[in-house]
Amino acid sequence: PTLKTFIVRDKDGLRRWARERWGDPESSEVAPADNASTTTNQVSGAQPVGDGGGAGEGSDWWMVKVSKGNGGSDIWVINQQNFRAVLEDISAVKEEELVCQEYVARPLLFHGRKFHFRCYALLAASMQGFFYDRAYILAATNQYRLEQPGDAMTHISNMAVNKHMAGYPGQVPTHLPTDYPQLFERMKELYSEVIRVASPFLAVQRSLSHFEFLGLDIMADADASRVWLLEVNRLPGLQSSKSNQAEEDVTYNTMMSAAMEMLVYPVLKLQPGEPRGPVEPKGGWCPVNEECPTPTQIVEDHQQGWKNVLKFAMFTKKVSSSVVFG
Repeated sequence: PTLKTFIVRDKDGLRRWARERWGDPESSEVAPADNASTTTNQVSGAQPVGDGGGAGEGSDWWMVKVSKGNGGSDIWVINQQNFRAVLEDISAVKEEELVCQEYVARPLLFHGRKFHFRCYALLAASMQGFFYDRAYILAATNQYRLEQPGDAMTHISNMAVNKHMAGYPGQVPTHLPTDYPQLFERMKELYSEVIRVASPFLAVQRSLSHFEFLGLDIMADADASRVWLLEVNRLPGLQSSKSNQAEEDVTYNTMMSAAMEMLVYPVLKLQPGEPRGPVEPKGGWCPVNEECPTPTQIVEDHQQGWKNVLKFAMFTKKVSSSVVFG
């Protein structure tokens, strides 16, 4: 399952989207609860956001993020109650492109707090994917309640937002197969699906020796039956938090050492002209796709990468009817 997500090309587009859902931002009048855009989904009490239960009668909650934002500072929770204030805040942001994503209203909680998993993944140029068996729990500061959408300490679980608050536990390491075995299997399935969907836009590769290291932010629903991908981060940070620095350092060092053994050291041993063979998993790196969608073309000229860009641009244009453009 995926969260309904829209790209908003500029802030005027966001204002139009909000006006269709909740009324004129310049007026104090509120639109009827069923006044939803034809390109978005109005979530009612019978259709709770994201996870199958209990969002509340007439709830219609969303996350708005700056596309190129970093550190959680450019994230807002928006609904009918606060959309005018959020639009005013966003009007001062320099960047134009935004992302609107359904809000998971009944998340799995960590000691009563909303949280997400920061997971790690590798993607080889052959489209072989690997998911690491250890992750971090990043929790919000306040006890979770579905109210006060403007309270970032309740609804936003990014470490950068919460790390200065008293009692913040930092990044809490977790061994997924032991602590969350059911979720771990679903996370691997989720990442495999990400690769399947993304691989057509990565079909041209310069070398089978190339790879990407990724950070996946994943949230689970309240009964731990489903997982939701919030975003994928390229080159995620590997800074340890003060609360658990020793344990985090060990996790990072072990994870990256195994990644080097898989993806770097074998390449250094290749003879000139010798092709890179399949990647063998090491340490806690678990393969997610036995039959990987191998790139259709290996090119020597790195400028041929424009083919991937063009294919994605054509796809974006094709699905423009389901994307909110300014």
